[in-house]
Amino acid sequence: IALTEAEVAAKNPGYSEDERMDYVRSHVALRMLYFMSDQPQLAQQAIPDLDPQEQEFWTEMFWSLSDYFDAATTPNSGERAALAVAQLRSAARHLEEQAQLELWNTSFCHKITSFGNFDRYERDEFHAGQRVGVYAELRNFHSEPTTNGYFRTRLKSHIEIRRGGVDGERMDYNTFPPTEDLCRAPRNDYYHSYQIDLPNQLTPGPYTLVLTVEDTLSGKVATDVLDFVIR
Repeated sequence: IALTEAEVAAKNPGYSEDERMDYVRSHVALRMLYFMSDQPQLAQQAIPDLDPQEQEFWTEMFWSLSDYFDAATTPNSGERAALAVAQLRSAARHLEEQAQLELWNTSFCHKITSFGNFDRYERDEFHAGQRVGVYAELRNFHSEPTTNGYFRTRLKSHIEIRRGGVDGERMDYNTFPPTEDLCRAPRNDYYHSYQIDLPNQLTPGPYTLVLTVEDTLSGKVATDVLDFVIR
């Protein structure tokens, strides 16, 4: 531990990503040694000179490990597991602030009921002028606390239709008004659904739908594509 403390004291985050990662890795290794030597409070110390969200991530990661193994304070294993899960979830939320916005399960759907509850078309084959549904789940979006005790999420979207692929000729463009969600706790599950009318001028052949979503509170942007055919 003393050798690692001396090594860590001589380091700084540097300017390159490799230097920063070496700095973080050394601090994490030191905290693992603290944890292994039964010094959980030292293991939970914030890593200096990091973004506050990343500091909280590492602190709560080691806090969750401490909760999981602290049978002296919490003899019931189920209760210890629940405490560890709560800290892991909180740690994940802090890391999500740094993670890129992601779209998941983007699909053409003929029925959309709620999060994770949707019915895809048997085949993504449509006719010009047909109304179709599009479903997409979002991850790593920002939830901003408000003055009245809620957490606010705000996203805006646009959809393009291109002939033959993402680099093909743009045939249609739809912009959707920003959607704002208020929740008593930071939202873990979030989805968007869209109803679009395929342009009447589409001729038979392959096309690509490009969905772009911007998290207006963080500035993060995600894009996903769906290929389909006009018959």
